[in-house]
Amino acid sequence: MRRSGLGFRLCGVAAALGAAALIGCEAAEQPAAAPPAPAPAPAPPVARAENAAEKSGEAASLATGAAESAAEAAEQAGSAAAAAEELASEAASLLTALGFVDDRDVVQVLNTKIGTRVTFVPATIVVTAGSGRKLAIFNDTDQPHGFRIPGLAIEMLLPAGEETVVELPPLPGPQIYGIECHLHVPHRHASLVVVPARPSGES
Repeated sequence: MRRSGLGFRLCGVAAALGAAALIGCEAAEQPAAAPPAPAPAPAPPVARAENAAEKSGEAASLATGAAESAAEAAEQAGSAAAAAEELASEAASLLTALGFVDDRDVVQVLNTKIGTRVTFVPATIVVTAGSGRKLAIFNDTDQPHGFRIPGLAIEMLLPAGEETVVELPPLPGPQIYGIECHLHVPHRHASLVVVPARPSGES
């Protein structure tokens, strides 16, 4: 009986040794883990400085190009403005040379209510330059209104239901004057347009 117990123990030890040997063989057969890749070495200071200098050069080149484009656009705009001014001057000279003939002694103007607003009709009054020009303004409303041309120092009262004659001072042309009612702010404004008169003796 003692031999049998000893034999069992020997068999157990042998089995344990065999299992350990098997585990060792499997571990030996597995490949070893690769070591971690080394971190990339930082760029040397000289390389970083060269890269920064290159980017700065590109930015400076872009800024120079934008400045040149802006200068060219400004030059073109200046040329266009000068050409427009010259054309306007030529047109004014042509109008002055040709002029307009106006055979009216008095220009009729109506002060009336249209909708909810009082206005002058016509809203654009055209006369030729010179002296002796008159406006006959009829106030078609039921209350007094004002007639003022600040540029000519004219200020008149327009009684309700009456016609008022306004004698204009000598007018140079071409010129545009604003007209307003100094008694009522909501009153619509008008304009007095003075165009060059044709020289006398020319048809």
